[in-house]
Parts: sequence; structure tokens; C-alpha cells
Amino acid sequence: MSEPFFPVIDVEYIDPYPWTVIPPRDGAVGPFEEWDDIQAWCREEAEDLWLDRELDPGLNGIDFVAGTLAQCAEAFSPPGTDHWLFLHRDHPTNCRFPCSRRSDRLRALARRHCGH
Repeated sequence: MSEPFFPVIDVEYIDPYPWTVIPPRDGAVGPFEEWDDIQAWCREEAEDLWLDRELDPGLNGIDFVAGTLAQCAEAFSPPGTDHWLFLHRDHPTNCRFPCSRRSDRLRALARRHCGH
């Protein structure tokens, strides 16, 4: 049996501060405990993001960012994936997220967030 391969990403000149790292869901090194309750983990990440930026999240800020992180985690790390996911989250009010034709809820959220 071969040893698991751990890729090394050269981040010497990259600020790690604006990144959320979601560990593998499956594979040789996964699953990690974050996947036991990915919604709760994403909520903790969202709370930390607002706190770190010393901003008031208002009524929906934490829920919005937590939901966005969870949507990204589920979309980019579906069951069976064994990769690390790096999500850039520079600022909680500038949170980008994927939108597909199949996601009416996400489209509605985008329209509401953008004021359309």
C-alpha cells in the first residue's frame, strides 16, 4: 500500500488570513470531523470572519456567510471527493458564491443580496 500523497502548496507570499480551508470529505486522509456537521462548522467560520473584521453582521450577515460557505463546501466537495478546498473570503460583505440553473434558492438569495 502506498503512502497518501500530501500536495504542498507554496503559499510563502500569500496571506493565509482571507482563506477558509475545507478538508477532504473522503479518501485516504478524509473524512475530517468538520464533515460531521458541515453546517455548524461553516457557521463557526462565518462568526469568526465577522469577528476578525470587527464588523457588525446585522440580522442576516452570519447566516448569509455561513450558508454561502456551506453551499460552496457541498458544491465543490461532493461525496467521494478527496481534495482540500480553499475558499477565498476576503471580506464578509464581498462573499462570492456559485450559482447554477438548478439552484432557485441560491438565485433568489443572490437577487435579494444584490437588491434586484
